[in-house]
Amino acid sequence: MGAAPPTALSGHVDAYGEFSTGADAGSCHNLDVLTESRRRVLGVVVLVVVLTGIVGVACVVVVPQVWAASLTTVSEEPRTVELSAGDHRVGARVPSGWALRPVPTDASRLELWSPDGVLHVELRLTDPGDPEALLAETAAGHGPVSTETTAAGGIFVHAETADGSGIAGVVTAGGSRVVVVADETEGYRAEVAMLVAGIGAAT
Repeated sequence: MGAAPPTALSGHVDAYGEFSTGADAGSCHNLDVLTESRRRVLGVVVLVVVLTGIVGVACVVVVPQVWAASLTTVSEEPRTVELSAGDHRVGARVPSGWALRPVPTDASRLELWSPDGVLHVELRLTDPGDPEALLAETAAGHGPVSTETTAAGGIFVHAETADGSGIAGVVTAGGSRVVVVADETEGYRAEVAMLVAGIGAAT
């Protein structure tokens, strides 16, 4: 028997002069489809990661600010806000025009801002203790300590912060102690004194 004639291969010559069969071309086409699919999947994954990051940043940065703003109110007239911690109750007089923000999870604390928003004051009802010891815990590196009697009959032990920009003090109101921390008090000493004078035992 004679040798079988060679079988002709079907295919094409590419631009580089290389011959490829139809099977090879089909394989290349399939690979191209798979590669494109993977690119699309990767693009979706990257988009999801980016969106998740944006949402995460919003939750960490924006949401707390919105929540805090929703809790802040402006006192249209003088009012007394009660601070409480355990069995202790103390009233803090807030002048009209001042912004105040309680801490929902901590009834012992209150934040206040002057009408122009410059002076920021924090009040915190704490356990009874030596006022100077409490002051030392509150304002490390403070200056000389001064003691005054408030209009409500309490004792205010206070000192300037080390850089002189603020005041930290402790008000003795009945059997309770209220820590007062005021930032950027230059030109606002009278306002701080007014707030301190309004701290007294709640009725």
